[in-house]
Amino acid sequence: MAIDIFPKHWSAIPPISARAVQGHPLCPRFGFLFNGGAAVDIVRGVVGNPYAGSTKGTWSPGSIRGYAGMSREHTASTDRVELGDGNLLLPNNDVTLVVGQTRQVFDARDARCIGGANATASGFIVGAYVPFSDGNVYWDWGTTSAGRLGPIGGLASNAYGDVWAFTTGPRAQEIWQNGLLRATKSPAADKGTYGAGTEQLALGMHAAVQNSDLVKYHFVYVYWRQLLEREMAEIAAFPFCWVDPRP
Repeated sequence: MAIDIFPKHWSAIPPISARAVQGHPLCPRFGFLFNGGAAVDIVRGVVGNPYAGSTKGTWSPGSIRGYAGMSREHTASTDRVELGDGNLLLPNNDVTLVVGQTRQVFDARDARCIGGANATASGFIVGAYVPFSDGNVYWDWGTTSAGRLGPIGGLASNAYGDVWAFTTGPRAQEIWQNGLLRATKSPAADKGTYGAGTEQLALGMHAAVQNSDLVKYHFVYVYWRQLLEREMAEIAAFPFCWVDPRP
């Protein structure tokens, strides 16, 4: 009997019926995929709300860095997708948020990538601008002062999509784009702390303001740790390495 010794990898964005490999070192705490009906975390079964915005956006086919599949497209600045309660999804300290997205326009708009839907008080803010209307990328964890990394310029989005990673931990706050470290906070001991509140973690939000980019979201991963540098490169190159490739 022949033995298949070659590892299998997804050639397309997996559907929400796919299974997580729980023991894989890059399996996230929560891993959201989009298949046209819901935003579903395939690790622990959290189901997001894709109809939270004043307009709903659309489910549409899309591709990111060679992977084709279904995506959640924000077609208006008022679109958002609530992934779940920040108390459930977010830790207080070390974290890595990985967002796979493809921008549909490339002007310098107020593009709120991911953040807390209702957080306004200091210490309860989480969010990333990709980019803000000044053309710079920002990453906020806890506050928009001591917990802010940015403004970071020169981070142009790619037409074939980007895997963004926003993290804080032993190396302090960092911004990664497609496996490359783009910005880090200095000194390393200066990092934000998030106090879990009652807000939803949502796409198209930052703090209490909704102003989405026109973008296709392909996946969102939440890790309750700061990924190692080599892991940042691996998850960008093989974003579905932790998803079981068997039918």
